[in-house]
Amino acid sequence: MSDAANTIAQKPAARNLSPARVRQFKEAEARVKASNAPTLELTKLLVPTDIQMQHIATRFPSVKVGEYDELFGAGLSLVRDQYETMAPILTFDGRHGTNFRALKLHLDRIVDGVIRSAYGAAQFYEGKRLAAKDATNSFSNEHRDEDRQGVDGGDNRAAEMRTVAAEKAGHAWSLAVVAAGACEAYRDLMGSDWQPYQANNRRSVSQRAASEEAAALGF
Repeated sequence: MSDAANTIAQKPAARNLSPARVRQFKEAEARVKASNAPTLELTKLLVPTDIQMQHIATRFPSVKVGEYDELFGAGLSLVRDQYETMAPILTFDGRHGTNFRALKLHLDRIVDGVIRSAYGAAQFYEGKRLAAKDATNSFSNEHRDEDRQGVDGGDNRAAEMRTVAAEKAGHAWSLAVVAAGACEAYRDLMGSDWQPYQANNRRSVSQRAASEEAAALGF
């Protein structure tokens, strides 16, 4: 049997993945899609709730967070100010009334930038939170195999990681509130919820065939 035939014959066996492996793949795929087009909803899933943030700020004095209304208002003003400034420039009157397309695209990009900033901070916080959780659990596990590196050293290291996670929680939560304000302003001004840009991947049969042929030829 040729190498190609062997490879084809082995493919069905390679597809027999465990449920855990399939779940990991789907989670990774979801993360990639989210990073390509993050939303406020996805961001909120990663950041602390308002009540959690209050508890974190109380327990960790070094955490810096702004007032909710001030942060939310900053997001509102960011979009509203751009609307008022750019509307006379980016809109024009046509046969069917005022054309807002260019202005909408501008506001879309502004909100997209704010959302991406908040989502990036949320991802960073989640990574630090999980690392702190693992370190804390590892230190408290009396039956772990690795060396403790001293009781005080291990405890201090875990405590430092918890502090870092708490500080990153403040960053992520604050930026998420600003993003929420920006989305609220966008909805008020545009009359619809902001949606991330999605590339149009729909292609005709002939386009897909041409792409597959090109791939087979290596270009």
